[in-house]
Amino acid sequence: PAGEIVRFNHAAETFTGYAFDEVRARPFFWSRFLPPEQRDGVEAVFGKFHDGSLPEHYENHWVGRSGERRLFDWTNTVLKDERGVPRYLVTVGIDVTERRRAEDALRASELRFRQLFERNNAPMLLIDPEAGDILDANASACALYGWPHGELVGMKIQDINQLAPEAVAEERKKAVLERRNYFQFSHRLADGSVHPVEVHSTPVRVGDKDLLVSIVHDVSERRRVE
Repeated sequence: PAGEIVRFNHAAETFTGYAFDEVRARPFFWSRFLPPEQRDGVEAVFGKFHDGSLPEHYENHWVGRSGERRLFDWTNTVLKDERGVPRYLVTVGIDVTERRRAEDALRASELRFRQLFERNNAPMLLIDPEAGDILDANASACALYGWPHGELVGMKIQDINQLAPEAVAEERKKAVLERRNYFQFSHRLADGSVHPVEVHSTPVRVGDKDLLVSIVHDVSERRRVE
């Protein structure tokens, strides 16, 4: 309860660079292992040890003797005596530094993708290559097809493409395998008209799914000129 270290395993020694004898019975936890800006927060969490409201999980950084800073996910277990009084806190840390960096990078990547997708002047569709579901459409795509976003999203590409459904499915498979990313189709618009389009499809990983981003160009006017 005083915050003194009474056990310190080999993994803790390896990361921190301190031998157990150097930290035994000392509140090194506050003064050495925590970055200054996180000490108050961690001390406040530790204070909940006494009233039984200590969270099972908590994340904070540790700084080793070398100055290396790593993020740990701690699992806390309170050991009580026969009267139910908290006596010790056993906390097991998992180094999640690389996982968090990967998650942050993924979020940043997805944000850049989202901004590129939504703000692009070219009509763009996000498609599930397996089922053909239109999962998202930017404003330019809604303007091209004539359906509001809420209707266009939820349709299948088969509802728009004038090829036979099995032929559309085969073209999607080719796109996923990157054998071909350029297609010429005829797409139906909301007013019932059919327009020739050129589609450039690129596989993209969104979250844990492999999807297709399709950029659609209406080439009706060009065809008339030709």
